[in-house]
Amino acid sequence: MNLRSPLLTLTPLVLPLALGVWAACSGTNEPPTFDIKEPDEDDTAITFETDDSDVEPPTDDTDVPGETDTPPEPTVDCEVPDAPGLATICDLSVNQATAQAPTAAGEPLVMRTLQSGPNPPGAYVSGAAVGNRAIAGFHGYASLRVSELEQIVLDVEHVSGPLTPPAAIAPEIALVVDLTCQYSEYALVNVTFENMGAPTELGDGRQRYTVLATEPKWSVITGLYDESGATLILPDADVARSQDPPLPLGELSDLVGAYPNACLRNTESGDLSMPRDTKTSGVMLTLARATNLVKSEWKVWRVQINDEVHGPP
Repeated sequence: MNLRSPLLTLTPLVLPLALGVWAACSGTNEPPTFDIKEPDEDDTAITFETDDSDVEPPTDDTDVPGETDTPPEPTVDCEVPDAPGLATICDLSVNQATAQAPTAAGEPLVMRTLQSGPNPPGAYVSGAAVGNRAIAGFHGYASLRVSELEQIVLDVEHVSGPLTPPAAIAPEIALVVDLTCQYSEYALVNVTFENMGAPTELGDGRQRYTVLATEPKWSVITGLYDESGATLILPDADVARSQDPPLPLGELSDLVGAYPNACLRNTESGDLSMPRDTKTSGVMLTLARATNLVKSEWKVWRVQINDEVHGPP
């Protein structure tokens, strides 16, 4: 059984690698030490930020052509070291799980959950969740418009754990989406392993999964409706599978059609399956659900988000 949560209205809260550098989450308010990409002239441009803040949003969410949103002062939640590629991930894992960033040249990101009994409640937003879930966060995509997200490509290698859907434990894509890009209503958009599609075999046990924004592979935990609440935009993947016949999944353009200003956020989404009191990344890889107590391990060799590639150092 998967833990689900309704959409919540919240006020939000490459360089040489030094061996032994780890990507870590922290609550420091120090500004980021790397360059932030300047936005283009229009407000739909990709803007790379390291974080969001709890500054009150403007009340008018109408985009004015030629203008850009003024970002609030950042509060850094995921400390990104001076390291390339996969070494910059943020380990957001819960309980007996880890997302271990590479610490030496040529190493992959390793995502792992351990076999265990139920953990004490309280680690997740849901007070009832007691499982082990590995989460790797990719900061640097806050304020990226969903309309500008074209593809996510994963090169992965299975090490251990069940592989048969729907019980498979494998890397999945999760996006924290601010539906109006005004620090308001959030949705956890995902692509589950069973909906990734057929992989390309790369050899040496590695497989490549390519997920395009224009493919009907996308879903939203608890489902996503339009502002009236009457029209389903994207279904919950588990609910869609359980229907007879199964409900079709959607494309990211379906979300953009209903919420044209939607953008990614580094923030607490309020989803029950996310870690409690943690500002998660706008783009994440997750391994297992919040109920999982089974051992699993995957190596992640490469993650491509649009044209930006995160690979081994």
